[in-house]
Parts: sequence; C-alpha cells; structure tokens
Amino acid sequence: MPGALSFDDLVARWKVRVFRLAGRFFPRPEDAEDVAQEVFLKVFRSLPSYRGDAPLEHWILRIATTTCQDELRRRRRRPAPGAPGAVSAESLIEQALAGKALDAAEADAARTLAATLLDRLPERDRVVLTLLDLEGFSAAEVAAFTGSTRAAVKVRALRARRALRRMVA
Repeated sequence: MPGALSFDDLVARWKVRVFRLAGRFFPRPEDAEDVAQEVFLKVFRSLPSYRGDAPLEHWILRIATTTCQDELRRRRRRPAPGAPGAVSAESLIEQALAGKALDAAEADAARTLAATLLDRLPERDRVVLTLLDLEGFSAAEVAAFTGSTRAAVKVRALRARRALRRMVA
C-alpha cells in the first residue's frame, strides 16, 4: 500500500499532522514549514523501506520527530537571540493556569515564552513534553516514537515539567 502512494497523496493525507507536530517544535510558521517539507522528502524516499510492522502514521511521525530533533541540534550549535522581555513569565503562567483569556499580544508572547522555555530543556525532555502535552499522544505512543519505554517517558515528562516550573519561578 505505501509503495503506491504518490508524493502528492502522501502530503495531502498527512500534512496537517506533520505540520502541527513541526509547529510544536518550531513556533515560527516558516521554520515549521521547512522542517515539514524535509519530513515529507525523507518519508517519500524511505517508503520502500517501510516494513509495515507499525501503523504508517506512527512511522511517519517517528521520522518527523527525528527530523525535528535533528534541526534542534543544528540550531543549538548556532543559538538564536533570547526570550521576550515585555511580559513577565510569572504573569503569563498565572493567567494561563487560571484559564484567563490572553489578548493577541499576550498570546504571542506566551507562545514565544513557551518555545523559549522548552528550548532550554534537554532535547529528549522537549520531545517528550511536545508529544505528550502539546500533541496529546499517550505515553506508549511516545515511547514507540522515541524508542524508549512507557515508564521512561513518564519519568522524563515528570522531571521536565519540574524543570519548567523551576525556570519560571
């Protein structure tokens, strides 16, 4: 079945899922789009090696996760400028936890702050939190995507959330 997919079919079927995942790692839409395009090229070129021992979606998302991790590594070697300064982290976090609506500027600052805080986490922690908390995958699915165990994913997520709380405090 996967061998019969054209590149256009592949993109049409999975673009929303792949773009959303890339967008969780890279808040700038143009960065997420670049990574997503790279993902589709890798997936299409690798289709002949797809063994079918996991659902196609899991296989594609594993390639997407790995591609995002690779790009994060490249970016760490050439760091970008720092975090937003106008709105305090404590204020944004308190508003979000209280369920208060944010205006457009605050929402943009919150997205930038979240990306900055996540970027300060070790890569494996960032991947786990992105897949669990932002993408809504189960611990078992995240374990499959990352080549880890379910228990290790849960422990890593717990420690990563604690680290985020310390950063904000």
